[in-house]
Amino acid sequence: MAVKCRDLVDFPEYGKFGIRPKSRAARVLTALKEKKIVSNDDYLWFKTRMGVNDCIKQAFYNSQGSRALIKYGHIGNAWLLNDAIVFFRKAGNLKQALELIEQNDDFVCVKDVRLRSGLLTSSGAVLKDCGQFDKAIRFGKKAYSLHESYSSCTLVGSCYVVLGRVSDADKWFKQAKMLGCSSAVSVSSEYKRLYLASNGQTRMLIKKQMLKSGVNFDWMEK
Repeated sequence: MAVKCRDLVDFPEYGKFGIRPKSRAARVLTALKEKKIVSNDDYLWFKTRMGVNDCIKQAFYNSQGSRALIKYGHIGNAWLLNDAIVFFRKAGNLKQALELIEQNDDFVCVKDVRLRSGLLTSSGAVLKDCGQFDKAIRFGKKAYSLHESYSSCTLVGSCYVVLGRVSDADKWFKQAKMLGCSSAVSVSSEYKRLYLASNGQTRMLIKKQMLKSGVNFDWMEK
């Protein structure tokens, strides 16, 4: 039986209109709107069936970050703190992620070296997004010294690319590959990501830096 238009619900803040009131989609959107927890299963279902935009992603990852932070407060497991930082970064909520990083003093109280390495790497990615490249490099190198993982290597390498230190970036990307990084990380690929994500004056500055580096960029606009 068809539902009358007046019986459908709109969620303009998420760009979704004409949703059946008691449907699974409506429950997901209502939960996001009310800042309640949405399960991974519900989110994946919604993503597959309804599609998600930046607003929905932001709301979902913010809710996941808040959930992880609440559980961390109850249990004290620092992996949950790491999850919270990762989720808030995915949500673009860098302010909240930075607050958690600043409250924890380089995570010196975490005794598990793999866990502390993971926390430093996740935090370094946030710092990189905030333009704090020197501190992100310090976090990445400390993470690598605690536990050699390709994630810390790619973090350091990507920061060096932004700073124009091509030889240093190349060394860290090669180390990432030696440690099993499956993606095609390199100075060229990182410059390409930065270049394509930018525009205007920023793109011109990146292009100038690439030309100065002497690396071959076949994909670059001439």
